[in-house]
Amino acid sequence: MKRIMAAAAILCLAASCFAVSPSQQKAAREALVGDDQSAGISGEGAPLMTLSGEVVSIKRSFNQITVKDPNKLTERQFTVKPEEINSLRLGDTVEVKYKSDSSVAESITSSKPVQPSPGY
Repeated sequence: MKRIMAAAAILCLAASCFAVSPSQQKAAREALVGDDQSAGISGEGAPLMTLSGEVVSIKRSFNQITVKDPNKLTERQFTVKPEEINSLRLGDTVEVKYKSDSSVAESITSSKPVQPSPGY
């Protein structure tokens, strides 16, 4: 019985010596990712995505627009440059290019506003 207790105590001590603390886990994750978040497809190497849709909301004080995707019926909010937001109006059809992991618009191309049907 004493041998079993001694073996259990040694195993517990050995397990605690080799255990990784949360701070060590965090340091290991940061070493893999890096400070510039350049691992994987995020950061500079992220591909540009394109969203075409209608501008449904403009918040000029925050430089934000909300674009409604007509295919998926979803809305997505983007932060845009002040000079680009001044040329936009509600109802404009726009094409926004952005990185997949970001909500900042890289470029915006605007076309004519959507004309409602006369409703005969």
